[in-house]
Amino acid sequence: MNMDGSVLGIDVGWSQVKPTSAVCRLYWDQREIGWEIGRFRATEEDRVGVIRQVAGNARLLAVAIDGPLRKGFDEIGRYRSAERLLSRGQIRKRIGKPGQSSSPNGRKLNQQANLAARVVKDHCCVEDACDEWSIDQSAIAEAFPTTFLGTLIDDPESLRRPKQRSDRYFRYLAEEGTLGKILVDLLPDRSLAQDPEAVTNHDDRAAFACAMSALCVARGRFTAVGDSDDGWIILPPSDQIADWAGKAIHENQCRADETGKVRALLGLRERMADLDPWVLDQATGRWIHLASGRPENEREIAERKAWEKFRKTGDKSELRALDILPRSE
Repeated sequence: MNMDGSVLGIDVGWSQVKPTSAVCRLYWDQREIGWEIGRFRATEEDRVGVIRQVAGNARLLAVAIDGPLRKGFDEIGRYRSAERLLSRGQIRKRIGKPGQSSSPNGRKLNQQANLAARVVKDHCCVEDACDEWSIDQSAIAEAFPTTFLGTLIDDPESLRRPKQRSDRYFRYLAEEGTLGKILVDLLPDRSLAQDPEAVTNHDDRAAFACAMSALCVARGRFTAVGDSDDGWIILPPSDQIADWAGKAIHENQCRADETGKVRALLGLRERMADLDPWVLDQATGRWIHLASGRPENEREIAERKAWEKFRKTGDKSELRALDILPRSE
């Protein structure tokens, strides 16, 4: 883990008059975790100026943007796998659903998200992506703050105010200390230089949630739903998601998998060197402990070598992503 670093979260709107878009840089050193937030209008001058100002000269380990994104950052214009999976059953009933990329507002968000992604690529220094579910060579991902926050809450229906769901969830999680606990869990042995409760603006809160999504990506601890054609939505790590939400995503995945169009990647690759390296080889159904025991076939030998390479050099390029899942029992 980097002793110091930064990630960026961007919440996009489409007003050219009011600053309804926001960008949050979450940063840390060996002692503290802090953040900086700026707002901008949906104009090229404002977008470039504020994103560059907040990002500064930092090398960003990951960026997450609240808006539909896929490889190539082009117009999507259709109802995506990620949106279908998060629009069914208990997820939809308890915390709502993401808008469709094919709807008028979905098309606007897609356009603004693409513009923000291009600003990041043209004007910011972003680490390369190394995961097979990445949508770009740079570590740029899609966030959806309402669902990201809602899946962290055990009883979201009990929260009635404020009117907007994302504000409701953010305020509750900030007051309960959950947001701070997740930040410290992802960046251990540090304290918060600021209090998430002090973030009170709707757009600022959304950008903050996007930055948390980016941090999950940077740390390799997240849940992603979607597909390789139309992109992935990043959610919290499986060990942070509320039990009901994890179960609901699994149920939606099972229904969706019947069509072969949706795949949910749960509990994804929490493969830091300090974690117990158990993985499930889905081809054989066997659990493999990468740090001990004798490998029984060529797949296990290759995975063992890749794990040792990662431990020594930090290079994750040879670690398989879609064939294995971390042990959760």
